[in-house]
Amino acid sequence: MKNLIRLFAVLMLLVCKAVLADVTFVHTDVLGSPVAETNSDGQLVRLSHYKPFGEELEQKKDDVAYTGHKYDAALGLIYMQARYYDPVIGRFYSNDPVGFKGVHSFNRYSYANNNPVVVKKNWPPVYS
Repeated sequence: MKNLIRLFAVLMLLVCKAVLADVTFVHTDVLGSPVAETNSDGQLVRLSHYKPFGEELEQKKDDVAYTGHKYDAALGLIYMQARYYDPVIGRFYSNDPVGFKGVHSFNRYSYANNNPVVVKKNWPPVYS
């Protein structure tokens, strides 16, 4: 019985090691945008940099993008749960479904009142 338990433990360790070999950890900034990816060994796999309105400077992939929303590679747009956003022009393709609230402006297609605020003076962090 003890040999069977040892064999099971060794097999579980091998399976866990094989599973961990494919794990990628995503590191985000304050907005939720993925800025770095590392593997299970802690090695840097990918870095991402964004322009102020969310256009990614590196090669875009069909995955989580600016502010943690889904990037649609087929359209080249970011899907933000209710409407599509174009990071190149900094505008939504449809008006705000909630409607006008009178807070910023009458432009219901704008993003961040046309002013993406820098969070910190030394932001984003520099990875080497």
